[in-house]
Amino acid sequence: MTRLMNRIQRCLLLFLFLFFGVIPEAFGKYVLIDPAKSISSQMTLSDCTYEIRDNFTLRGGLLTVPKNCCLVFRGGSISDGAITFNNTTLEGNVNIRLKNAGAVKGRIGNETIYTHWFNVKDDELFVLLNSLLPENSHKTYCVETATYTITTPLIIRDISDAVFDFKGATLVDQTQGESILLHRPNPMILIRTSHNIEIKNLDYQLSSNRYFTTTGTSVIWIGAGSNDWDKDCYNIRITNITGKGDLVKSVKGGTSSNMLLDCVGNMHNIELSNVDFDGDVASLCNFEWGLLPADTKTYQQRGIKLPSNYGIHPFNITVRNVVGRNAPSSSGYIRMSSCYNVLVENCYGYNVNSLVMLYNGDMSIARVNGSAIVRNCASYINDGYKGKALSGLLIFNTYEDPVSSKKHSLDLDHNMSYIIENCEFQGIPGVTGNGIRVLGGDGNVVFTNVTVKNFTLAAKLSGAVGHNKVGGLAFNNCLFLNNTSSIELYSLDNCVFQSCIFRNNISHDKNKIGDSQVAVYTGVSGFSLRDCVFEDNSKNNKASFVTFEQKDNVKAQIENCSFIGSKSEAPIIIPKTVSLNDCKIN
Repeated sequence: MTRLMNRIQRCLLLFLFLFFGVIPEAFGKYVLIDPAKSISSQMTLSDCTYEIRDNFTLRGGLLTVPKNCCLVFRGGSISDGAITFNNTTLEGNVNIRLKNAGAVKGRIGNETIYTHWFNVKDDELFVLLNSLLPENSHKTYCVETATYTITTPLIIRDISDAVFDFKGATLVDQTQGESILLHRPNPMILIRTSHNIEIKNLDYQLSSNRYFTTTGTSVIWIGAGSNDWDKDCYNIRITNITGKGDLVKSVKGGTSSNMLLDCVGNMHNIELSNVDFDGDVASLCNFEWGLLPADTKTYQQRGIKLPSNYGIHPFNITVRNVVGRNAPSSSGYIRMSSCYNVLVENCYGYNVNSLVMLYNGDMSIARVNGSAIVRNCASYINDGYKGKALSGLLIFNTYEDPVSSKKHSLDLDHNMSYIIENCEFQGIPGVTGNGIRVLGGDGNVVFTNVTVKNFTLAAKLSGAVGHNKVGGLAFNNCLFLNNTSSIELYSLDNCVFQSCIFRNNISHDKNKIGDSQVAVYTGVSGFSLRDCVFEDNSKNNKASFVTFEQKDNVKAQIENCSFIGSKSEAPIIIPKTVSLNDCKIN
């Protein structure tokens, strides 16, 4: 309210000055800058309005604006030097043209700061923002719509309540150098120990001169570095992003695998939405652990007091309305590792490997009961796919890292509960891969209204041999269509298929377990098929619909199912302890 009254007073003051030539003292001080004198010599009064009608050069000097002043630009400009604001309000056609955008410092009184005020071009954009940010938190930054070549990162650190609206500007990522804090190439935007931050409306383009090494990096990094694992980032929103470029590329010494967004450590309430990216990436977005809980020395050095069985993990994560194209190298396009309270919604991949990966974490660091909902998502593959392998959804609740083979602690509960609903995963004939891969761990994984088609193997579902198994794995109203092989089950508890349809293109002449629509291997218990329909439209398939490897002591239920079009003498190969209840075989 006070700010509004001050503006009303200044407008009335300007009106009286222009039309009557008088300045009532009650309305404050007003100075029309004289072009015959230096601008620095005339700005000496605090709480004053200065009108600038002419072009003034600072001749390389510093202009320090007194406290609580207003600069009104009426066709004039300030150039060639440095300016330090002091709660300064800028009005009119602001025109500040300095040779170095970093020469603009101090606090600006406006709630919204427009970059066109400072005539920035190319890399000057982030130089300007880095210079203003320390004293201008709680602001909205509006970037002039243009193309900017970025060579140095935007560092948003210890900042709160800031909005960066790029207004559709194109950022050409040519970021150079390596971050000492991250021990890897610089991200283009780095957000640390900050909250209530929004970044929106930008078009990302990768430059061929971007600095890459085998350690990998990301375009946007949120969260921890080497010195602040325990610090929190929260309420971060990144939205309305378009982008293009291959972030996986060959470099000296190997391959550089990079991400669009990497979120590491202690953070919550993070949202990524309305993203359309075309190009190969290791992950479009990756959320994962922070400090290793077992690293007590690091805790002691930083004075962090946490129970020994706790880690630092992202939670309350939302990824919504993401479209990705042409990323055969991704090992989890949308990847959640040691995260909980996650929502992935309305996301689509075209020629993308592993659209969603849900993982309990690397190297004994998972100390949380993870949970995620994946809803209304789909991945589609066509003849333009360049990958050698393919998967739709990966769920790794493992006690052994599937990449490094490092063992997880066996005394921990990795109780991961996931819901996957209204999704479709489509492969392509001739490319090896699983539509759905579930591996190990405890917890409940529920699939509802999920379609898997055109994969060499529709789903491979297995527990952790020698330790805990998956509990509560359920498929409801799911469709398995035109897959070369259908379902393989290993070492599972409580695995249920209910009201599912199996209409697969399995063409085998021999009655082997691996040729079945559902292959139940030794170690599976609590297995149920209820109200399911199996159809075989092939001309020469002699394989069974369902085959059990184990011949006795099997706990399984098969009831009210229909088996249509069997060419095999034994449509279902089951142990003697299992009965077919109310089933039809045609």
